[in-house]
Amino acid sequence: MSTPLVTRPPGPGVSGPRHRHSPRVRRLALEHGLALETIGGTRPGGRVSPADVLRAAAAARQSATELAPRLAPVPEPAPGTAVQLTTVVEVDVTRVVALADSVRDNLERQTGIRLSLTAFCAKAALEALRSHPRLGSCRDLGLVVDSAAGRVTYKISNAGDLNLLALAREIAEASVRARTVASHPGNADGTLTLTDSGSLGALLETPALNPPQAGAIALGTVVARPTAVRHGDGSYAIAIRSIAYLALSYDRRIIDGVYATRYLAGVKARLEVGDFVADLRC
Repeated sequence: MSTPLVTRPPGPGVSGPRHRHSPRVRRLALEHGLALETIGGTRPGGRVSPADVLRAAAAARQSATELAPRLAPVPEPAPGTAVQLTTVVEVDVTRVVALADSVRDNLERQTGIRLSLTAFCAKAALEALRSHPRLGSCRDLGLVVDSAAGRVTYKISNAGDLNLLALAREIAEASVRARTVASHPGNADGTLTLTDSGSLGALLETPALNPPQAGAIALGTVVARPTAVRHGDGSYAIAIRSIAYLALSYDRRIIDGVYATRYLAGVKARLEVGDFVADLRC
């Protein structure tokens, strides 16, 4: 009995007899993802040569490049334009909140000053400028307050020389002026700007720079939440703490990120220690 002839189907990309195209041509076609029947062969009988495969592959790449979407180049910032970055830290203000709550009512009766967390933050921010002068001098402070016409910025002159109570008075007066003057333009030329976005319930805000200032700080709302607290012996416990976010925006052309973070860490440390009793003397 004769053995039946077994025929094999053509390989990938190969039409006609099995050996119509050379092994090298078939291999090149597979490497470039091309079907041989789509390539016009230049050899006798329409057979495809290696050069035909390479020409077809080059044409396919060119076509793909022409059809690809063209991305617009990212423009460089214009000369004089600030390159703003923002760094955020979480601050435990439990001690500050407790101190403010314990003296607020009595202090307001005696002096008429309403003590707010903004004043503590302003004091800590100004003190930290003494060791980080590139973010601005501690002479004047720009304070962003809400008015009927929107946010305006007031300058607190010689803010670095004021104690906590004097800062609290200036902050309160700026807020009153903003509410009573319909469209006050402010006088925004302090060396550092402070925004109390938490007074409106904002958890976190990226404060906008006010050139030529190099930095701007925003204080978020205070939230009481369970937090891991480390004791002196290294053990931890869960306690309810008053937590707020503190954000610092800065001009990257002037201030390095490490420098900005160190400054913000200094403000955070001052607030967390919460030793402001001496600053509450009238």
